[in-house]
Amino acid sequence: MMRTGFLIVLLGFASFVQAQQLELSGFWKAMPSRTTIPFLLDEPMSQAYLHQRTNLKWRSADRAWTVRLEARTRVFFGSQVEQTAGFFEGLSADAGVWDGSWNWWEAADERGVGNTLIDRALVSYRRNRLRVDLGRQRINWGRHAVWNPNDVFNAYNFFDFDYAERPGTDALRVRWSVGENGMNEVDVAARPGTPERAPLVAGLFRWNVRGVDGQILSAYLEDTYAVGGAFSAGWGPLSLKAEATHFGAAAAWGDSAIWSGTIGLDATWGEGAFAQLAVLRTPGLGGSALLGLSAGGQTTQQPWSLLPFTRTYMTQLTLPATERLRMGGALLWAPNDDVLIAMPSVVFDAARNLTASLIVQHVRARPPFGPDASMETLTTAAFLSLQWNFRVRNLL
Repeated sequence: MMRTGFLIVLLGFASFVQAQQLELSGFWKAMPSRTTIPFLLDEPMSQAYLHQRTNLKWRSADRAWTVRLEARTRVFFGSQVEQTAGFFEGLSADAGVWDGSWNWWEAADERGVGNTLIDRALVSYRRNRLRVDLGRQRINWGRHAVWNPNDVFNAYNFFDFDYAERPGTDALRVRWSVGENGMNEVDVAARPGTPERAPLVAGLFRWNVRGVDGQILSAYLEDTYAVGGAFSAGWGPLSLKAEATHFGAAAAWGDSAIWSGTIGLDATWGEGAFAQLAVLRTPGLGGSALLGLSAGGQTTQQPWSLLPFTRTYMTQLTLPATERLRMGGALLWAPNDDVLIAMPSVVFDAARNLTASLIVQHVRARPPFGPDASMETLTTAAFLSLQWNFRVRNLL
């Protein structure tokens, strides 16, 4: 009921702002997959997957007001749905102020489910140096290209490659630009508490001096404090990024202070070539999902537990084979936990708005209590994707 009322108010507001432009965009995607877990299952699991995203944006005549409503609708079917415990419940979970996720179809044999998630629903006001956003939105405070411990509001799962838009959060956000270059900004945001999570209030100041971007933040979350910062600098094709956050003692992470940090170097050259090296240090807390699509849930992460490993090294490379074909992959190594993750990929732009891709997630690890044993395959998941994008402007 609260979800319906919120959407009515949002759409009603859009009708009063004398919208100059109504824009519709999104995509349709089909992505079947096959997953093997040798130590647990004798037979591979298969899954048929359909994903549709719709984005609506209204903008007032004076461009001061913007209203956005965005949703992702997904249908899962196959043995992976049936054999994954809590699949239906995880898919429909929503920890926001209002429930924007619901399963509108659940197969009687538990092999299929359809879900819609509203992950953007907000009103924005902009005037001169001031910008105010109210509603479900993405508050992106991270600077690093892979892991973002500064993203205290809505950290994302690196392995959930299907969620390019990344999660949103219900919050009030106020930004004020300072200085003459327009690149210095004070950013304050607040998220109310719910039965599933504690309230969160945070502030950030970002600046740019001679081509170097920096930021500092402070927050009150999980009934304790957090302080952090980040910087990024570029020299021609090279870019260096670093980011870290210190969290005070809280029950959520064992009643002791912890910190999470990352640093990385990346390079771009030619027509779309990209490479990067990165390292992540975390407290090694459990509970993080390794593979974003294995469970099919909303795969939200916490900034203090971006991975369940204490230290992770990553290298990533993307190379254009032809004008339309790109090949690449990422390799992650957690030496303290004896875990190796490989993610090769091939992407083909069949047309201007049609893309096909093949992505593999392969995880190997050394068995516990066997330091001299060889590494074994934990899981291998292969995803074949075909995505068609669309955009329509000036609908009014």
